[in-house]
Amino acid sequence: MLLRDPLDHDILIDREGKVYVVVGNTHPLNYIIAYIKYVPTYKRTPWSKDGIYYERVLKVYDVRELRRNCTEYQECVYDPILGALTPILRVKDVMHHLIPNTRLKAILKRPKDELERKLASLCLELYSLGVSIDDLGVTGSILVGMHNPKMSDIDLVVYGWLNAKKFIEVIKHVAEPLPRTYVERVVEREFSKRGLDPRLKDHVLPICKRFMHKGTVVNVIYVNTETSRTEYSVRNLGPIEIRAKLKPTYETICYPSTVKVVESEVIKGSKNVRISSIISYDYFLSFLLYHSKEVLVRGILQYVESEDAYRVLIGGAEVSWYVKPLKLITEGAYIL
Repeated sequence: MLLRDPLDHDILIDREGKVYVVVGNTHPLNYIIAYIKYVPTYKRTPWSKDGIYYERVLKVYDVRELRRNCTEYQECVYDPILGALTPILRVKDVMHHLIPNTRLKAILKRPKDELERKLASLCLELYSLGVSIDDLGVTGSILVGMHNPKMSDIDLVVYGWLNAKKFIEVIKHVAEPLPRTYVERVVEREFSKRGLDPRLKDHVLPICKRFMHKGTVVNVIYVNTETSRTEYSVRNLGPIEIRAKLKPTYETICYPSTVKVVESEVIKGSKNVRISSIISYDYFLSFLLYHSKEVLVRGILQYVESEDAYRVLIGGAEVSWYVKPLKLITEGAYIL
């Protein structure tokens, strides 16, 4: 059962023990938008809990991989509200609702292995620098309790804009930079398929998004605490390419990433529309958008009926898309 309205990166477990990750904070009343990540298996794997092994079925964070899982592992529906095929878990099928900050509090009281001790020490260091522990959490395999202390990453959740602002200010004092070979692998794997210039790596992967702590990779997920079960309708109107001047905000580093458009020019597509925002379902791009003053973007033009506004969606499977920064914000010159 649900313990509260689901937030992005909460974890849900269904009646068969399958593990789902919640996507965003806006959900219909009878189901939760969530993708399946782990399923129980008889095979021996690196992930286990209480004698049960789990297989990771979402191996890469890619919209096409999500679509493949929709046909093999979980229910997907065409959501007329979002105007897209959407991976879901119905509320009636939720057996366990795992909450990141509840799990972190338990770890801080009694860490059980080396990875949990690393997580606890990181959070205590952040607390000493003014970050609220009540507004931190942990997700991923550690939240489920099936992590492998020798190989699992730490997926740290930062709740709320005030805590995010403080976290970004102080993280440089406790974080270790990612190894050069690690960054090179990420650039080779992730940048090429998005058409990104490798020279943008410090804007895509700043230390406040991914870093090392005592030899372990730490991924940071920023989560807005505002939730909504209110339905709004979106209509897809086809591909569009625009040049846009942006005004990044706190919502830009959360998921889905939303950035305000203050001025735009349509290059290809519907000409007589005023674009109010860009929304990205590719979390890899959140800090690139956050660091950008002006961009070239190709995506899906959408009309949001409740707001009487047009936006451009990137990260969807319906059309090919890209983001190309034209002007970047000077490091340290931006605020939440």
